[in-house]
Formats: sequence, structure tokens, C-alpha cells
Amino acid sequence: MDDRPLLPLIDAIFRETLRYHPVLPLSVPHAAVDDDVYAGYHIPKGALLLANLWSMAHDESRYPNPHAFIPERFLNDDGSLKPDSTGYFSFGFGRRMCVGRHFADTSIWAVIAKVLAVFKILRTLDEHGMEIPVEPKFSTGIAV
Repeated sequence: MDDRPLLPLIDAIFRETLRYHPVLPLSVPHAAVDDDVYAGYHIPKGALLLANLWSMAHDESRYPNPHAFIPERFLNDDGSLKPDSTGYFSFGFGRRMCVGRHFADTSIWAVIAKVLAVFKILRTLDEHGMEIPVEPKFSTGIAV
């Protein structure tokens, strides 16, 4: 973990993984504790609120070509990390933010680093020696 600041591409891969396909696309439900107004909309006390993480993570104005897995979007031209909060909204908001987020952050980063250090990751070849494109398939539902 001491090398983490020296390996910004791994952090970029980590951020892109969380952004590309959020585990909880609609976040964890929250309830309004008081009446509130947001962007001109009245939110009554007790209203159930769901943050649409999928929409936030696929906002084309913030993440061009959002349906492509492009870790470099989180890197500056010099290879340093850009400031971005993507990894943090994946763990929820406010008082109900995931208490294990720091453990998850460290664990996921370490797994990515170890996999990249140990394995050579290549696409499968067809019978003619041509790469077979990866077609991501995910389950559907509240948690994916």
C-alpha cells in the first residue's frame, strides 16, 4: 500500500470500475427528516429518496462515452490522478454512508494491483487467431 501514490493507473482502473457499473444503481434508500425544497421541488418529511447512481456515473457531460470502460479518463496528461468523487458516491451519502468504504477501497485497490502484477490478461482468440471482443453481461436488479 505504500506504493499506491506511485501507481495512479491502478487508482484510475479502480475509479472506472466503480463508475462503469455501480453495485447499487439506485443507492440505499434515505428518508427526508424534514420538509425540504430542492431545485424548486417540495420534498415532504418522510419521503423516500433514492439517488440514481447509474445516472450520475453515466453523465455524458462529466464522463464522455460513458458506456465504454476508459480508466484513462481519470488521469491528467502527465499521468497523475484527476480529482473525482466517483468512488465515493458508490458508497452512499450522508450519515448512512457505508462504514466499510475505507476497507473496501483498500481491499479492491490491492486486488487490482495484485491481479495486474501476477496475471497477463488477454482476450480470447477465435479459430482464426483473431481477438474475440468482450461483451460485458451483468445481472439486473436492485443490487448487481
